[in-house]
Amino acid sequence: MKHPEIEQDRKCMMRAVPLLLMFLAAAGCNIIPNRNPTGEPFPTVTARTLDGARVELPDSFAGQVVILIVLYDKSAQFDADRWMLGLLQVKVDAPIREVLTVPSTIGFLLSPLVTDEMKKSFPTSNWGTILTLYGNDADPVATMTGMVDSRFARVFLLSPDGRVAWFADAGYEGKLVLRLMEEINHVRRGYEGAAF
Repeated sequence: MKHPEIEQDRKCMMRAVPLLLMFLAAAGCNIIPNRNPTGEPFPTVTARTLDGARVELPDSFAGQVVILIVLYDKSAQFDADRWMLGLLQVKVDAPIREVLTVPSTIGFLLSPLVTDEMKKSFPTSNWGTILTLYGNDADPVATMTGMVDSRFARVFLLSPDGRVAWFADAGYEGKLVLRLMEEINHVRRGYEGAAF
């Protein structure tokens, strides 16, 4: 005979396990000091969308500007959502990708659980714009930006040649969205007519 209370408790525990494992993966990472990578090339890494497609960063966006909103921790989701909303409100004319980044071997080992948990949090229509980086593919990005105070997303504007043209890591502010819009226009003017 099944007991509904026990079954409900079991389901709650099973939902909590992936989040606990993601926390442990992040806790097992070395804390890398923050730094501003503006002007540097974005590392070449292979990401996966939530629907499983491979995306080579930054090569998949060669010839165009792209905005990457990088999260190292689930607590940064609120900040990432504010960035996304602000960018959509100003009708930014550039692709935007949210990138969950979990460095370390533990992150790689937990990737199926974390990806499944993320799929539950987003509608399937968004799965193609949400990227995941785990383990060795996540490490260069974490090293580039640092991971101190991971409750804030790291926001990159990549130029058409894959360099970091603009960067923010101290939390969402409306005025930063306006600065980012200005920088998009500035970068596009600088690359007019360039071949990639």
